[in-house]
Amino acid sequence: MLVNAVLLFFCYLFLFSFSPVFEAEANGKGEINLARILSHFEQKLIDMAHQKGIPGFAAGVVYQGNVVYTKCFGVRSIKTKAPITPATVFQLGSISKAITGTLMGMLHQKKLLQLDDKVATYIPSFSYQPNRLTLRHILTHTSGLPRYGFNALVESERLKRSQIFDRLQKVQGTCLPGKCYDYHNVAYSLSAPVVEAVTGKTYEEALKVHVFEPLGMVNASASFEGINRLENRASPHQKTRTGYIVSPSYRKGYYEVAPSGGVNASLSDMCTFLAAHMGTRQDILAPQTLAMLHTAYTPTKDILEKNPVNIKRFKGSFYGVGWRILDYEGHKIVFHGGWIKGFVNIIAFIPEKQVGVVILQNTETSFPWMMAMNFIDNILGIEGRDWARTPVSQNVTHRIAHNAVNKKKSRHSNAKKKNRKLKEKHRENKKTKRARIIKRTTQNI
Repeated sequence: MLVNAVLLFFCYLFLFSFSPVFEAEANGKGEINLARILSHFEQKLIDMAHQKGIPGFAAGVVYQGNVVYTKCFGVRSIKTKAPITPATVFQLGSISKAITGTLMGMLHQKKLLQLDDKVATYIPSFSYQPNRLTLRHILTHTSGLPRYGFNALVESERLKRSQIFDRLQKVQGTCLPGKCYDYHNVAYSLSAPVVEAVTGKTYEEALKVHVFEPLGMVNASASFEGINRLENRASPHQKTRTGYIVSPSYRKGYYEVAPSGGVNASLSDMCTFLAAHMGTRQDILAPQTLAMLHTAYTPTKDILEKNPVNIKRFKGSFYGVGWRILDYEGHKIVFHGGWIKGFVNIIAFIPEKQVGVVILQNTETSFPWMMAMNFIDNILGIEGRDWARTPVSQNVTHRIAHNAVNKKKSRHSNAKKKNRKLKEKHRENKKTKRARIIKRTTQNI
């Protein structure tokens, strides 16, 4: 409660006017002029929030392991008008993967499992590639299983976890495990029964014991009940032609695959989580564990595909264990975005600069990505880049994926039509040739 009170105070006070950490000016040695950067960031946040008319957001900056800035803007719900605070809980969407990756890393650190263990060791009933598929494969999206259709299945909210996994194991892989990348929410969530097998607890209970409580993430949970019982929770909003409306309910389907999209948390929780990943809690997350989680294992293209204007800006895009990694102008950016209906969020940090940012938003706009990249540009001294035209959010990913599937289906359909026409033409030619032969034969008789 003390942490929340302090952060709430920060939401309404320009901390950089009083704290010595903000007084240092750049001295030519590459040090960060944080006072100027945060002043600029504050103004950008407010201006863009007003421009987009978003209901609300919560943003925080961590520097050298300390929460040095927070900003809470707008309301939890346009119906109740209750203000957003650092303790307001949001649905995180795919940022859940970073939290699940952290849990798996802690269990690895405690020698309860190894990332190169076979999935079948912990889930004997899962029959897909039992002699090849490892925990590392599912956590780095290299299972070989195609994702198409599974997001829609989850979002339909018709099936329980066991039923979804049963369908998953029956799918034919597009490649052998470890040989190709395909961002797969359901395959990633096989980590839940693995966690349950090694801890004897539910996935949510294991998160609480191994991650939330040790790190002090007091508002975090991983279930629909976990967010629905809270008073201080952000409501999802959708934009219509006449403005924003409150969505009738939270999207529940991703709680069935909670490791990939079912974690709920507040700004104070996520700033604490971010600080731990920047190395402040080595008593809980050992340096070698952090290195394992932040290693760029899998080359990816989806981030570049979502940002065609910025392909030249990113020299490389990769997936670690629950984290995305970018090579941005020679600098390593560790981050993850999160989309779920009514929410878009981001968490990101630059290891070499010991600085990171969290932005949680209770509607679906590109605001978090734009503001995070604007902040990163300011930290790195990059000027003049417009991120407003290049939103990164999971809904964009889904649209690209669906378009790719439709194009593939269309090409396949066109090929089948062409092949069918060729066959029909061939049959007609044979009929014509046969008719000519019969005609000649008849004439000769």
